[in-house]
Amino acid sequence: MKKLLLALALSAGFAASSQAQSSVTVYGILDAGYNNFTTDTTDSSGAKTSVGIQSTGKTNNYTTSRLGFRGTEDLGKGLRAGFNIELGMAQNDQANANSASGSNTAQTTSVDSNYGNTYSPFVLRLANVSVGGGFGTITLGRQTTAVESAWGAGDVGGANNFVGRAYTFAPTVGASATGYSAAKQNNDRSDRLITYTTPTMSGFAATVQYGQGTNEAYTTANKQSEMGASLSYTAGPAQVVLGYVAEELTLSGAPITNGKPTQMVLGANYDFKVAKVFVSASQGSNKTLAGVKNNERDIYELGVSVPVGALVFNASALTGTYTPVDGATKGNATGMQLGALYNLSKRTMAYGVYGQDKISGLTASSANQQVSRNNFGVGLRHMF
Repeated sequence: MKKLLLALALSAGFAASSQAQSSVTVYGILDAGYNNFTTDTTDSSGAKTSVGIQSTGKTNNYTTSRLGFRGTEDLGKGLRAGFNIELGMAQNDQANANSASGSNTAQTTSVDSNYGNTYSPFVLRLANVSVGGGFGTITLGRQTTAVESAWGAGDVGGANNFVGRAYTFAPTVGASATGYSAAKQNNDRSDRLITYTTPTMSGFAATVQYGQGTNEAYTTANKQSEMGASLSYTAGPAQVVLGYVAEELTLSGAPITNGKPTQMVLGANYDFKVAKVFVSASQGSNKTLAGVKNNERDIYELGVSVPVGALVFNASALTGTYTPVDGATKGNATGMQLGALYNLSKRTMAYGVYGQDKISGLTASSANQQVSRNNFGVGLRHMF
């Protein structure tokens, strides 16, 4: 009888244990195609330079290829735990060659944590754990920044890698020693973040983030502290998200030039069924040691997505200003992108995209007076 009771107790324990096991999902994206990228610059002397890059199935496709694992566990009493690990796949000949020969370069010394080992075929995108319940969700580790949700809400291109949209607007207008870049002033993802997200109440949800990262490079240390937040509202066909982030970067404990980037984004979309409209307004800048603004950009964008059966047409246009140096004449920022996406199935999509953007009207002698970029690509994406 005792043996029977023991067996029953053990089987009940095993059943409870099996119910509490994590539900794990393996997912990913493979995207390959042909891509052509051209940059034309005109410097202060009037000299023009054109650089073209062509690639086949390596980088800058519609979506970054990736492999991920995520899962949840029921902790009981209304609590749940979760995890997410995601690796980006570089699809790069040099990366594979270096990896095979064991000659991978060291982790980049940049405090911008978007980037890892640039010669590795795999780059860590996400690595986090979470616990949630009726109080909301707390997430710790490498994760997407809160302001990215605002970019996503207002981006008809779905954060694709082609130029022509506010999200990818990043011409470099300075000499290499100056480094003026019109890129957005926030990380896509950051390390060591602590994030709290509220439950959704009457369509509203809020997220707050804080994190610090340290990157040791020989005898120096780059440190990054970051605070971010977002507020979203979703109701039926409408979505609106406001996001903000402020960072402070130091080197060996001392402030650095352009070490205080900030980014604010308001993104929204509305689904009219026959078409979905996207709008965004964004403002970003950086600060010198003296506290004056550099790399200041204000960009407004309008986009529309029109489904025609399995075919989807996307179009967007942006306008705004960009000032590389505080007090200089504002340059004009313009851009557009056209895309045709054909859904062969729920998981497989063929695409063709053309995009262009330009900064013109700059007068600072240390910067290019005009930079224009053109990007065209076709490819096939499979999600699993």
